[in-house]
Amino acid sequence: MTVPNAVTIGGERFYLTANQRPDGTLGEVFIRFGKHGTTGAALIENYAIALSAGLRYRVPLADLIRPALGLHFVPNGHTDDPEIPRVRSVVDYIARRLAIDWLPYAVRAELGVLTLTERVRREQEWLAA
Repeated sequence: MTVPNAVTIGGERFYLTANQRPDGTLGEVFIRFGKHGTTGAALIENYAIALSAGLRYRVPLADLIRPALGLHFVPNGHTDDPEIPRVRSVVDYIARRLAIDWLPYAVRAELGVLTLTERVRREQEWLAA
């Protein structure tokens, strides 16, 4: 199964594709960004290769994405993804999107990766307590 995702971050368009293994776990990641052959496109493509290599050797996804969470560089800012409205960089977005799509809530909560809806619900529960 392939789960494609397109997102705009700070005016730049990215395409994230996550392929599922037969057992239902995340198997590999592809990211397309910018003009082929540019530094930015190459760095993002190699980030996807590194993620996929880790997944191939069964490194837990949480361990693979933890270093990318909150990493800050351009492009950054607002996204057109309603679940992740703002990010610090494209790798921050990729880590958050993969976590939301592939990790259980408890693991995501430990990593601090919640959708906008989950954050609002958590705040409402806190205020009601």
